Amino acid sequence: MSEAWSGNGPVIAASALHKRFVERSGAARLDVHVLRGIDVAVAAGETLAVVGASGSGKSTLLHLLGGLEAPTSGSVLLCGRDFTTLDAAEQAAGRGEVPVGAVVVVDGAVLAVAHNERETGNDPTAHAEVVALRRAAATLGSWRLTGADLFVTMEPCPMCAGAMVNARIRRVYYGCHDPKAGAVRSLYQLLDDRRLNHRVDVVPGVLGTESAALLKAFFERLRRRD
Repeated sequence: MSEAWSGNGPVIAASALHKRFVERSGAARLDVHVLRGIDVAVAAGETLAVVGASGSGKSTLLHLLGGLEAPTSGSVLLCGRDFTTLDAAEQAAGRGEVPVGAVVVVDGAVLAVAHNERETGNDPTAHAEVVALRRAAATLGSWRLTGADLFVTMEPCPMCAGAMVNARIRRVYYGCHDPKAGAVRSLYQLLDDRRLNHRVDVVPGVLGTESAALLKAFFERLRRRD
């Protein structure tokens, strides 16, 4: 089934935000931790006021909440949409991997963040979704991820969709469609198949334009290199 954000829950929900900057002083490399373990929840109609001393990270926090910057760790949900997945996808591109990122969230807490690792690990199953599911299961100590939501930048393939069914994922939010391998909407609808023993709610098109642009830029760079 497909659903849009219902309006339930906070408009802004940030969990365990951490932002670290790297500064250099001569040959020295300094890690500057601006924010640590910040949780924010803002309901519809509420006003958020950020107060603090100069240099305490007020502007950085607002940038993170507005999606202008990515946190070092933690998550930000804006109207139910997660922005951490794009950051993970960008990391994949920097390592020569197809830029797909995935995040597993339970009750607003991030259990796992992952990106494609097929090239670096020489593992044909190391899609972002599968890696994220493995890490989330290890964190919980159970393969059953009942109640978990998975955010991913591109429509899952048959392997990843099957893994979500087996993990009992509650809902998947994905970015751009995959006309060549998409198994959620484009080629197949595995997550809706009533013949299977579990079905997963689907929310397509979350940051779809941004996700597609990241993939397009990656493959354009590959073509220029060749």
